[in-house]
Amino acid sequence: MAKKFREVGDHPVVVVTGASSGMGEDAALFLNKLGYTVAAGIRQSDDGDELRAKAGQPTRFHPLLLDVTDDAQVDAARDAVEGLLRGGLPFAGVFSNAGVAHFEGDTSSEGTPMSVLQTMMDVNFFGGVRFIQAFLPLARAAHATVVINSALMARTVLPFNAGYAASKCALEGWADSLRREISPLGVRVVLIEAAGINTGLVSQNAATVVADDNPYPGQRAFLHKAFSSMDGRSSDPRCSPRRVSELVAHALQTARPRSRYIAGGGAHAIHALGSLPPKLQDLALERFVRSTAS
Repeated sequence: MAKKFREVGDHPVVVVTGASSGMGEDAALFLNKLGYTVAAGIRQSDDGDELRAKAGQPTRFHPLLLDVTDDAQVDAARDAVEGLLRGGLPFAGVFSNAGVAHFEGDTSSEGTPMSVLQTMMDVNFFGGVRFIQAFLPLARAAHATVVINSALMARTVLPFNAGYAASKCALEGWADSLRREISPLGVRVVLIEAAGINTGLVSQNAATVVADDNPYPGQRAFLHKAFSSMDGRSSDPRCSPRRVSELVAHALQTARPRSRYIAGGGAHAIHALGSLPPKLQDLALERFVRSTAS
């Protein structure tokens, strides 16, 4: 991905969810530096002050309380953005980024608690859909771009990730339907499928709390290997959130973006694995899980 992007002079509005940290924070600040007016969705009001202080163009940076599971906050955020547009600013689109992952304790398909599965679906799927639906009338009117942060896990489902992968698979299915419905109306829908990106999402998890008596003996070692691998890539530029931010900017500035982009450490290998027949994927992953336990 080229690292030079057009600085925009008309300061179009972009809405970014999950901007308090990680990929959302980096994207919001990067787009603002390029000249976009950024409406940055945050969970706590204190996050907004800290985030605006980092902005290159703070007068064009607008933190908004935006919990994507809260109808009232989503509606209020749309009203605030409509206020910016009434001031004469064009609308560039949205980056639906807010998401959660849960890799603590038993993450197997059998053992993940229903409450955890519900939370991931509420935020990653229903939250994303709720947010995007609220802004689609603005996107249609402006022929704007909808960028959605998904995961390569939706293409190549690794073991012991069933809850996270399921929420992203659901999101991608909905996004594919949306793209095919709305592209004739001039709205572009782009999925970013991220692999290993250095964010707090991984550092908050721990394999050590997997119970010794769980029925899947390879689970703890597999998760430990995955987390250790990400820790070892902390300085790898391929794992930087900036890679995702660059793709978001590219999607917004390109008249005909691709429907999917991949990013992150290990992305090409994981993508290639997902191109194999299911039986070969199963065999490769079974051997990998066994190798981590040896």
